[in-house]
Amino acid sequence: RIASGRRPAGAMGLLPETLCGRDVDLLFRYKTPVLVSIRDRRLGIIHLVLLIAIVAYILLYEILYKGGYLLVVAPAGGYRFSLRVPTNEVGCDPITDTACFPDLAPLTATPYCSQAVALGDGCPSGQYKGAHGSCLEQRPCQLVDELDVMTPEGSDTMLATRVFQVAQSPVCATEETSCESLWRNLPGSSQDTFLADVERFTLLIDHAAGDSSGATELGDVSRNMRGWLYVPDNDATCKRLADAGRGVFTDQDESQATDSAPCYVNSALAAADNYDVFEVRDWLGAANLDLDRPAEAWNP
Repeated sequence: RIASGRRPAGAMGLLPETLCGRDVDLLFRYKTPVLVSIRDRRLGIIHLVLLIAIVAYILLYEILYKGGYLLVVAPAGGYRFSLRVPTNEVGCDPITDTACFPDLAPLTATPYCSQAVALGDGCPSGQYKGAHGSCLEQRPCQLVDELDVMTPEGSDTMLATRVFQVAQSPVCATEETSCESLWRNLPGSSQDTFLADVERFTLLIDHAAGDSSGATELGDVSRNMRGWLYVPDNDATCKRLADAGRGVFTDQDESQATDSAPCYVNSALAAADNYDVFEVRDWLGAANLDLDRPAEAWNP
């Protein structure tokens, strides 16, 4: 829309009507916005509803619900296990510390070992009373360290508690084209033994998490984090850890100490550089499992 009118008198009146063949008013025109007020209740309500919907969508959905104001990055993590034989001092390493040495229970005092004597638990000879009160078969035990117990299998780790060994000799000669049996067990060579005191071996779990993209410095390792081992329904595990001074509480706020389940146990062990370290029996106890339970009971 172009508005024009009578040119004012004065200095501006000295301007020519045209300049280079073009109207001077068109050459020096300027634009200004025009506001129009529409008096219609229906359009006004629709306009207001749309404004509220837009604000609600941005504020409630995009910002608050989806966290649009946050920087979202994909996490990356890793973990490792470390098994160690019981030692005379908590957290010491018998490989690097000459004052550190294994502290395994004597076989004569280990109930599930056939070397144990005078158990007096009411079970027949050759048996011992398990954690659940039933009499279980004893077997010969052997003393081993963590190198004999822990076997990595891909991303998993196997802890051996019982070993069956047998010596064999080959039956088929190399030139044979078919054989009914490849190996023959040597008489009297089989050994079926328990690995003694495995339940008291300490298992360290070290884990870390961080930003996989590297765009931020978010991330840390487990020894700098605050963690808990939750024991939902195993009173014996809670009491054993409480007696060991591990910090056992009814909740994660440490509002009240306890020695019964359910309990939260501070997982950081100061003597092990604040790593998450517990005995094997404690890790199992948190899941309400133990080594005396039949194998079929582990996967009901």
